[in-house]
Amino acid sequence: MNDPENPAARSPEFTVTFGEGVMDVLAACNHHLQLTRGQEHQRLHAGTRAYDLHDLAADRDQMLNQYRSFVNGLLTVLSPLPRGNVRVSVDGVKSLFWRHESGYHGGLIFHENRTDPTKSTWSIHT
Repeated sequence: MNDPENPAARSPEFTVTFGEGVMDVLAACNHHLQLTRGQEHQRLHAGTRAYDLHDLAADRDQMLNQYRSFVNGLLTVLSPLPRGNVRVSVDGVKSLFWRHESGYHGGLIFHENRTDPTKSTWSIHT
């Protein structure tokens, strides 16, 4: 593990280029996460079902799994890359494709659960 306090031991820099439309995909991902978070909040306060601590924990865990799958996916893509250039492009409404100049490439793919959007996730494919 590199020591962030020691400049000589820091990881090399690299450049990430977001292609056309990538910011739209990131905005769509953020909108999805905020929307499903709002749906959980509405379920909690709508009074349509009795919530107990187990229900609250299960709903919280579903939301946390979504956030983790997205954030971990982005970090997994970027953190191990060597010095060089990475190009990120659109691979669907809520999915991204990346290619490092070394040839390493893959996708951060959105898996939508249409029955319950709070159970949708992202996964890494290389």
